Amino acid sequence: MRVLALILPIVLVGCSAAPAEPSRSPSAIATPSASASATTAAPTNPEGELPPLQALLPSQLGEVELHTFPVGQDILNRLADNLGVAREEVEVAYASEHGARFFQMYAVRLAGSPAGSLATAWAAIAYPPDVTDVSVVEETSDGRAVTVVHAPSAAARLGTFYLLPQADTLVVVQALDRETAEEALAALP
Repeated sequence: MRVLALILPIVLVGCSAAPAEPSRSPSAIATPSASASATTAAPTNPEGELPPLQALLPSQLGEVELHTFPVGQDILNRLADNLGVAREEVEVAYASEHGARFFQMYAVRLAGSPAGSLATAWAAIAYPPDVTDVSVVEETSDGRAVTVVHAPSAAARLGTFYLLPQADTLVVVQALDRETAEEALAALP
């Protein structure tokens, strides 16, 4: 009974908080529908508006449903600094798995910046400043040109970055192993 007495006030405090207002910032995250698949192409908008970023990322990989909560805020802050903009100006969507095969995917857009410029900036800031053995090479994955950013000294804890520019959007896969990165890249529209 004593344990219940301690837990009940904690639960009540957590439940008594006012509901949070939904975010209306450009970096707000759209939750993909349960019926979305990795092979679904990004929807087009007849009015010429850009498709939601979340639609560019798969909602599952294999049998695993991907998380869409924000990850990698430190790298996004470094990206915004490199681009000379406020973090809130960088629109981002996420898809990640933090289980047996760790990887994270980002879809990144900045009004007025082509994806190639975003890729150049990402390659420059992919790893923290104390990582000095970074290499940047162009490769092909699933028939698409991909920039691979790798640092042997940090790859075991931070992974390798695979950058895929698509028109105005940069898609980034951060993975601990190449097989997972290839699978994630192949799941993109």
